[in-house]
Amino acid sequence: MGKIQNNIAAGVLTLVPIVITVWIVEFIVQTLISIGRPLALALALSVNATWPALADLLRADLFQSGVALVLVLIGLYLLGAMTKVVIGRRLIALFDRTMARVPFVRSLYGSVRRMLEAFQAPTSDVQRVALIRFPTPEMRTLGFVTRTFETDDGSGRRLAAVYVPTAPNPTSGYVEIVPVDDLIMLDWSTDDALQFVVSAGASAPATMPFDNPRPPAARVGPLAAHLAAKDRPAAE
Repeated sequence: MGKIQNNIAAGVLTLVPIVITVWIVEFIVQTLISIGRPLALALALSVNATWPALADLLRADLFQSGVALVLVLIGLYLLGAMTKVVIGRRLIALFDRTMARVPFVRSLYGSVRRMLEAFQAPTSDVQRVALIRFPTPEMRTLGFVTRTFETDDGSGRRLAAVYVPTAPNPTSGYVEIVPVDDLIMLDWSTDDALQFVVSAGASAPATMPFDNPRPPAARVGPLAAHLAAKDRPAAE
């Protein structure tokens, strides 16, 4: 019985990651298909007079789903390419200004956009991934530095807003205000950190720092200067 139980447990542990991965991929694909389905229907209506056989094919559920997915992927590719040209950046800036004038929507849209920008890849001299003392001084947890700011007492002391995700779901978590001096910077990419969170720590390097290896003056400079310069224009 013990051997049977061990084999069943091993089978469950093997199956669970596969099921979760398939469920996530299916959710993403179905979401993209639901976005592109109206485009596929519009395409069917536009070719109905000229190619009725093609229009009927576009109305078939399976073929329509495939066309909808392809149309959305093409649209995402074009949108990404548009952000790299001048006219595309101007159109996006115009859209941002329009959203900023809509009550309630401006708060939601602006917050989500700033959050996504904060999770973009950092520059070579600044690490966005850090350890902080949480929930007790003797423990450490992984967090993402989203911005820095100064205290209002005129001392010039810098603080950091750190998003601490929960495992294994990184979309929920805590926002902690931490002195920049207390950050333990990790040389990890955002993808490495998210993989660490989703795997509940199973995907981790063999070693990692637990205390600050350098004096405060050596570690505050690049982080504070870079993030302060990045955040100050937005605040103004």
